[in-house]
Amino acid sequence: MQASIYFLEAVSQHLGNKINVNFDAEGSSNALREEEYPIIYKAGYLWSETFQASASWTQPGYKLARKISTLLERYGDRLSVNVVIGNRAYGIENPSFRKMDSVIRELCLQKPSSNIKIGAEGMKNGMKAIDLAAEFDLVAYLLQTPYLYSLLEYCKERGVRAVVYTPCRVCSIDNSKEAIREVLRIIGTGYFERRGLKLSEVDKDEQEQEEEEEKTLDQINSFGIFGSLYDALKRISDLTSKGVWKVVLSPMFENMGDLKRQLELLSGKYSCKDG
Repeated sequence: MQASIYFLEAVSQHLGNKINVNFDAEGSSNALREEEYPIIYKAGYLWSETFQASASWTQPGYKLARKISTLLERYGDRLSVNVVIGNRAYGIENPSFRKMDSVIRELCLQKPSSNIKIGAEGMKNGMKAIDLAAEFDLVAYLLQTPYLYSLLEYCKERGVRAVVYTPCRVCSIDNSKEAIREVLRIIGTGYFERRGLKLSEVDKDEQEQEEEEEKTLDQINSFGIFGSLYDALKRISDLTSKGVWKVVLSPMFENMGDLKRQLELLSGKYSCKDG
């Protein structure tokens, strides 16, 4: 609980209390607990939570739908939810669109579609999620990948609002590639490899072949927003100009001190020249 409150307080301090903070649990140990919801709500924060429909620890589909419905009834004026398939990297044996589909259908029988977003990785499941969003008047929750702009076009075709979730690393110098190097140092290559990018030849400390490194860094750049504050604002503006309703930034950080620095950079408290 202490970590959750600290994170909310840090974001509010640096970015203001109108920022919506998303909690995306990779397992039951770091999911929000029942006693945390009223504390966060009474503190006046806006927040969202991501539920992985295929994860066994999130309960069977009908129970998960009931839980989400109850949460929205109690806290829905400040809470929104994201329902996603889930990823094998989080210990899910069989991620399937069918499971998310059943949760959404059950949930929409219990609760109006307000404050519900749904998403899936990849082009095929992404389009299915957009179709489901169109059917129930939901919001599409899209991950920043090379498929993103094609999925945004499909959202336009289906008349669906889109929210984009994107990893983010702001660098104190005007150099997007340096920000990407920091990301690789912090989280490694697994996140990108799980989404189809082959990075087996990458050396996170120094790349022997400069051309290969440049190519790799350019490829990674399509999976997130990396660079100076100016770079980040430009990328966000580009997304909103293409009809994106909201952008969810997921800061890549190595400890709480680094997170604080990231929030300071995002707030504009330090310029690129401050180092």
